[in-house]
Amino acid sequence: MSTPDPAKRFAKLDRNGSGMLDKSEIDAMLSRRFKRLDANGDGVASSTERASARAKSINAVGDETES
Repeated sequence: MSTPDPAKRFAKLDRNGSGMLDKSEIDAMLSRRFKRLDANGDGVASSTERASARAKSINAVGDETES
């Protein structure tokens, strides 16, 4: 498994290229993350959805390392 590059991650989050993360960029990132977590779209993240998202994340990492 490769280690994520923090500079690349930061650049991806820094949508306006300012070299800083502003509130709107952080809000956008959190909104995308919550949307992935809220599997049934009801606006609430349950412990079941959290566990499912975590399992998918772990499986995705495992899939990447095996190819």
